[in-house]
Amino acid sequence: MDVITWLVVNSLLPLAPIGFFYLGFLLIKGSISWVPPIRDGQICFYSTTIAIIAIKDIVAVKAGGFGWLFGLVFCWFVSFFVYGVSVYSAIYPSGTDADKIAVDERVALASIACGVFTTVTVIGLRLEYGVLA
Repeated sequence: MDVITWLVVNSLLPLAPIGFFYLGFLLIKGSISWVPPIRDGQICFYSTTIAIIAIKDIVAVKAGGFGWLFGLVFCWFVSFFVYGVSVYSAIYPSGTDADKIAVDERVALASIACGVFTTVTVIGLRLEYGVLA
């Protein structure tokens, strides 16, 4: 039950604007384009934030050793890389529309993967050190 509560408060609510975007897009346009709200880095900011908060909470309980830190640092690295690619592709878009769409889709998928990977890592570490609440 604690995991579900944590997911609702720390994942579902912060990512709810993306769902509202899709709902508004559906109501206005009549169809959904899944790429625009997530290819710009919102999920990367989410990933970075929950990783930083997890480190703060785990360090506060004075967990022995810092080997666990490498998993969260890896999450940060991946998040920064995906966000960097997102910004670069927005500033210097590919020449053709087909290439731009393909890059946007890959960045969106990488952003989703980063969010899922970070969320799973954070939940695992919070469960391990008893700081899920």
